[in-house]
This record gives sequence, C-alpha cells and structure tokens, in this order.
Amino acid sequence: MLCAGAGVAAPMRSPTAHAQSRPHTAAADTRGILCPECRSPLPIRAREPGEVAAHWECLTCHSQVAGVLLKDEATHAAESIQLSHLHFDTKGVPRLSNSLRQLVQEFVACRPKCADVEDRRTLPRAPMLLELSVVPVDENWSPCAKPILGMMINVGASGLGMVTGTRLDAEHAAVQFQSPSGIVQLLGQVIWSRDFGPGFHHSGVHFLLRFGRGAIADPKAISAGAPLN
Repeated sequence: MLCAGAGVAAPMRSPTAHAQSRPHTAAADTRGILCPECRSPLPIRAREPGEVAAHWECLTCHSQVAGVLLKDEATHAAESIQLSHLHFDTKGVPRLSNSLRQLVQEFVACRPKCADVEDRRTLPRAPMLLELSVVPVDENWSPCAKPILGMMINVGASGLGMVTGTRLDAEHAAVQFQSPSGIVQLLGQVIWSRDFGPGFHHSGVHFLLRFGRGAIADPKAISAGAPLN
C-alpha cells in the first residue's frame, strides 16, 4: 500500500500541504533536538531542505515544534511528545454514517459467538466501540494525508481493529481516540485492510508506539476509565 503524497512541510504551512518527502540521510542529525521553549530533549530532528516535517507537541510545556520523528529514539522517548492536534483536525471530513455505526454495532455484538477468532490471537482483544481519527503517515512516520474517521471494534495490548468509511491506503497510520481517562494517540503498522460492507473498510493495526505515555497494559482500562500504563 502506498501513502498519499500530502504532508506538512514547515511550521507556517498547513498540515495537509503537498510536498515530496525523502529518506533520512546519514548527514542528518540523529540525536534529536531540544524544545525551543523548555529545552526538553525530543525524539525529532530538524527537517532537511525539501523534506516533509510534522507538527509535534512537547508534552512538558505544550509548545508546538516542527520536525521529523527519529524512529530509534522514539521507541524509548515517545512519552515526551505527541502529534499536534492540527493533524487530527477533521473539519470538512465526512461524518460517520448511521449505516456504518449500525453495521459496526451488529458486528461487535456477534463476536462473542466467534470465539475461535479470538482464540487464535497471541494477545487477546477486548470488544470496544469508540470513535477514532486515523492519519496516514509516510516512511518517516510523518502525516501525509488528511485524517479519516472510523470506529474501533476491538483493542488489545498489541493492536486494534477498526472500520472506516474511507479506504486506508497506507502502510502505517497514527490513531487517536478519546478514552474516559483522556486522549490516546498511537502509531502502528497497518497489517491488513479489506472491504467491509457497502463502501466501508475493515483494518487491523499493530501498535509500534504510544505517544505521551507507555504501552497499553490493560485494554479493558479504556472502557473502565482507568489510566493506561
């Protein structure tokens, strides 16, 4: 799957502006930068000329910083940043239809009758009905297209399943949803995506990072409203 070519290029540009990204070169700074406001270290680097950067939020002082995520650094420093809310702005994005909501509710309701599906999972999933926003990201894990709306149908420590009204043509995506304990923002690999009913699409995402906090230890905490560890 190939990601659409839209992205964020500079701090003053729209997060959906079109630009051409290029791979991280050996000459680029791999140590990360300091937040210009609070001087906290962040797992992002300055963009190179012609490269796409993302808008990030420093979670120490909540200032906005533009840069390219350092994948290796982010695996152990993702708690210090999250993608800016600008990337998840769904103004003008088609709303979820009642037919999609009904289809998802019926699908989730029948899952307990299909226990063999869950039995094949190494890590179990908990059924979950939550609205979410999905942003396709490029090879640098920078947003490269407008967000789409969807419904989560299950979630576990390693991933989630969701249904969207728009096909997710990307190998990776950032997912954001509101839990009783706050906003959860995750980045993952799109393992599979297939048609789901008339005009809808069912996708599975394997988690790679959780921005802002650590990994999800107990998926049931989302519905219970407890903090996610």
